[in-house]
Amino acid sequence: LYVPLDIIHFNNVFDAWARELAAIKPDKSRGSVASVVTNMQHAIKQMRECNNIQPDTSSFNHIIRACYAPWAARGEIGNDDNRSVAMGLVVEAYMEMTKDGNNVYRPDAHTYAHMFKAIACLLPSDSLSSDDYAEKLVLCKTIFESCCREGQMTKSAFWVLSKLFRDENEFL
Repeated sequence: LYVPLDIIHFNNVFDAWARELAAIKPDKSRGSVASVVTNMQHAIKQMRECNNIQPDTSSFNHIIRACYAPWAARGEIGNDDNRSVAMGLVVEAYMEMTKDGNNVYRPDAHTYAHMFKAIACLLPSDSLSSDDYAEKLVLCKTIFESCCREGQMTKSAFWVLSKLFRDENEFL
């Protein structure tokens, strides 16, 4: 019995990879964030080129979640270089979703919640220089404005966003 691959198969694999990253223990690294996310990016390329399947919003949400999963689950894993690589991949996935003319995988409420969680985990306020902190603020405002414009703000996304800054009035 042959079952052709579809987006559901790929998204289940992406979900499993994201869950694997969340389970990484500090003393037993089974792979880096960058290598697993690189596998996800390669799978998206294979989906498009070999299987003629377009990724959907869920595909990109899994990639974003995979990037911050180790830090969300365990706190301090890896060094700043790993966080920087992971944040770069998060921004890349988000930018792909927000490209003009893209109607297949637009950001949804889950995307915005994942973006705020990624920023919280990968750009912790206590370890940023004042310039990096200012960039974090601009990034959050840009994503927040897009989220509101698209009508995708949820209570959970707003809660994460409200915890991102040292002072609750800082974002206003």
